[in-house]
Amino acid sequence: MEERNFRSYYYEKVGFRVVEEKKSLDILFKESPIDKKKLTHFTLRFTVPNTHRNALYCILLGILPTYQKLWTFVKHQRKQHFEDLHHTLRLLQVNNQQISKPQLYALMKSLESGNLKLNYQHQLGSHDNLIFIRICEALVRIAESESDLYWISKGFFQLFLSFRPYLRTLAAYTDKVMLKEDEKLYQYLVDHNIWKDLPLETWYENALLAILPGIALQKVWDKLLGGSSIYMVFVMLCLLLKIRNSIFQLKTVQKLIDCTQQLTESCFEMIVTEAIVLWQKYGSPLHPGSNTDCFKDHSKFGSNKSANYNA
Repeated sequence: MEERNFRSYYYEKVGFRVVEEKKSLDILFKESPIDKKKLTHFTLRFTVPNTHRNALYCILLGILPTYQKLWTFVKHQRKQHFEDLHHTLRLLQVNNQQISKPQLYALMKSLESGNLKLNYQHQLGSHDNLIFIRICEALVRIAESESDLYWISKGFFQLFLSFRPYLRTLAAYTDKVMLKEDEKLYQYLVDHNIWKDLPLETWYENALLAILPGIALQKVWDKLLGGSSIYMVFVMLCLLLKIRNSIFQLKTVQKLIDCTQQLTESCFEMIVTEAIVLWQKYGSPLHPGSNTDCFKDHSKFGSNKSANYNA
């Protein structure tokens, strides 16, 4: 499996797959209306090219309509709304020089929802605003404009809110699959009280923002946008398996977290690729309860075949 994972990762890095994936998305974007179901299937099965990620996110998050002929008009309206919010904050004498742009967008979100407080500096430290700010920071290199960054960040924030009722279940899935995949490692983590101290629910709540960098995080969020919150479980498992040998030398959860922070970005990308294989092995479940036999090994039934996206 290691050899296959490396080969998949290598082909992707040198661009062998990207050309075909771009062509597939170009075909989907030309449909009128664009079939959002096909787009979600695409995000679950393939890697989203960087050149198409902004548009894909806008469509799946409902920022842009499925009729491409309306995009210019809707983009203008979205930009105007964004600028109106920004202008209103200036009228309210919010000092742009003292806060970052992601913080400014958090206040714009609060203003739009009618929840802006007089003491906005204190409000920026709220739990939800801190998550929203981190989302904005993670999406800076993806969004094609400040307006897109604001609306895409809002969309992902709402998506992550929908995970909250299932955080405990996701953590429980992690426990079960970890035991099944590597009982020795699992038992070591339990015996040294590391497992119970792992902040799994917190990591899942912010969609692995706290532990994954750049490109690896984007690829995980592609799958989340496709509808598979449980994919995060398999990313977490592959991360732990990647540092398996080091874990046996550790005694605290902080040392484990420190160990993950020593990994390179290319190593994180490999982990995300390996997580796809493990996720497929368990039947590619989408969310807790979507696949009642997701703990069975489905690999013996053969690999998933590509769907016909030109249909």
